[in-house]
Amino acid sequence: MLIGHSLAYEYADGHIQFASLNFTIPSGRNALVGANGIGKSLLAKILAGDLEPTYGSIRRPSRVLYLPQIVLAPEHLTVGEYLITLWESDRASLITQLLGDLPMDRPLTYLSGGEWMRVRIAHALLQSWDFLILDEPTNNLDSNARE
Repeated sequence: MLIGHSLAYEYADGHIQFASLNFTIPSGRNALVGANGIGKSLLAKILAGDLEPTYGSIRRPSRVLYLPQIVLAPEHLTVGEYLITLWESDRASLITQLLGDLPMDRPLTYLSGGEWMRVRIAHALLQSWDFLILDEPTNNLDSNARE
């Protein structure tokens, strides 16, 4: 469970993105919905502990994993190399299911946006976490990958 009390975020220039947020986010699937620019990604980073709120407090589980919308692929790594530490997981078959016929020897920098997102989602799902935050994970996925 994530709990926020009187949460606020103010930019260095004095712009207040949000103030006095109080919430409880239970375990399970939840969605944060709002107009573009309202601060959803900013709040996701705060929930994950990647940013601290300007004011207020947040209580979160010890292991929160945040999967941002956009991350550049590391150079000089293949799909298999990026996922190597996860192959011995008891859920490794999930990698095959998520990646389908994506070649393990393909360099990450050669992947399309949707392929790279599928690799990142597989990596995230096989890590150990108490709370997983996905920031618009389907933006680059085609309908088959969304399924």
